[in-house]
Amino acid sequence: MKYYHLNVHNTMKINSNYPFPGFKVGEVPDPDIIIKVKKDINFSKEGLTRLDFWFYGKEGEDFVYYEDNSLGVNDKVLLKNLKGKTEIYMTKSSVIMDKFYVPRSRGGLRELINAIIQVKLIMGGYLFIHAACLAKDNGAILLASFPNTGKTLSTLQLLGEGYKYISEDTVLVHRDGYAYFSPTNFTVHLDSLKFIDKECVGIFKFYKLMTKTWIMKKIKFLGRILTPPKIGFYNVVCPNNMVTSAKVRVACCLEIGKREIKRVDKKLLANKILAINRYSIPRFDVNPFMWVYSYFNDSGINKLLKSEKNNLLNFLRDCDCYILSCEDRNWTPLIKKIMGEYDVESKANK
Repeated sequence: MKYYHLNVHNTMKINSNYPFPGFKVGEVPDPDIIIKVKKDINFSKEGLTRLDFWFYGKEGEDFVYYEDNSLGVNDKVLLKNLKGKTEIYMTKSSVIMDKFYVPRSRGGLRELINAIIQVKLIMGGYLFIHAACLAKDNGAILLASFPNTGKTLSTLQLLGEGYKYISEDTVLVHRDGYAYFSPTNFTVHLDSLKFIDKECVGIFKFYKLMTKTWIMKKIKFLGRILTPPKIGFYNVVCPNNMVTSAKVRVACCLEIGKREIKRVDKKLLANKILAINRYSIPRFDVNPFMWVYSYFNDSGINKLLKSEKNNLLNFLRDCDCYILSCEDRNWTPLIKKIMGEYDVESKANK
């Protein structure tokens, strides 16, 4: 049987017997999560409490079971051992059905996997932040914001200023203050092309991107019906402009408004980052399986949310925290100013 895996910075490793999007061929040793897609799941419901028509559980027990045969499909999912080596069992019918229709009662199976990954990472002291992150000299800067605020363009601009790439959209961080290389795909626009290294992306691909973006900008109708081109940041940035991890020394939230640099305390910035995350990133705390698990276990969503916030506060412990505002999304002058001030302070404290 062929196996597939997903490895999140060696902090969260998953083996699966089914090729979910993003999974690679092969297995990883000592996985944190094991996914098994089977023809059927034989799980006794005797002695279990039933919630609504589909979910089953038992007080204090580390599992959630879902079963729905109402549409004539053998739709079953079993989540076991959230606190230890987690197992997720699902029927082949469930996987096939998700390609055509995702039941609202349980949500998508890939969303369930993502929710479990988030939960396990939080338990280990990690969390994802919707932010760009770049490193230079003494440390890294984190730029958290709502979507379409200018993180991608700022990242491309700062790479030209000698910064090293860690992330431009969603970055994995740990409570010890470090951020980890988290490449994503970004939408290419004409104004971002000038920052892309032709040699890194390839001459032919570069001009193909340029042609499509130019046509979409000039012909507004096509811009409405065509999907803008996307490319992975790891294909755009040369290897010597990337770092795998860095200690974050400056953390910012970006806002559209009157040009201003405002220094704030860590609790305020943490609350703003959590609000950004809940708006911008698919969340474990909206997943039906997580709420059913919380119904039967005290160590459910509320404790996880508290742990997530504690992880974030610890991550920000050694950071200088700012809110940056401008109306034209040109964050680079503000970033260079606060990073210049940080460098001066760092040298003075040595």
